[in-house]
Amino acid sequence: IEPAALRVRLARAAVQLAAGNDAAARADLDAVRSRNPEDLGAAFLDWQLLVGRGAPGAKAALAFGTGKLATYDDDTLESEPFLLRIAALVYRANGDAARAAGYLRRYVELKPNDRIMRRLQGEVLLELGEAEDAVAALGPLYRESPDDLDVLLPLGEALLA
Repeated sequence: IEPAALRVRLARAAVQLAAGNDAAARADLDAVRSRNPEDLGAAFLDWQLLVGRGAPGAKAALAFGTGKLATYDDDTLESEPFLLRIAALVYRANGDAARAAGYLRRYVELKPNDRIMRRLQGEVLLELGEAEDAVAALGPLYRESPDDLDVLLPLGEALLA
């Protein structure tokens, strides 16, 4: 499998995972990891798949992802949206909201239209007690979709904080 094809298989695994097609996601992840066992994206999706099933390997997969992230220098990490997204999600899963917030800030700077990550940024900032920053992060989402409960709930919490 060519490197570009590995990225396609990884993307397809993410779509399959989001759609609840665990078996198809597993097949794609196994194909990617058989060619590149160190692939951080595959490790992260593997972790998500294991967590969804409540499998005991979830902690090991998260630990692998955390360790792999530590091998990237700051310049590489800060310039790659894919890595920033994974770093934000991994550090949040590890309970390190402050570190996750930093990666989310940079990610949203690079990808301001990613609604999911922008909402997560608002939620993490709220967890950290940074209500004004959470309102600033969630505000554009509210203006785009004022009836979206996934935005209204954390925005309301931030406004009341």
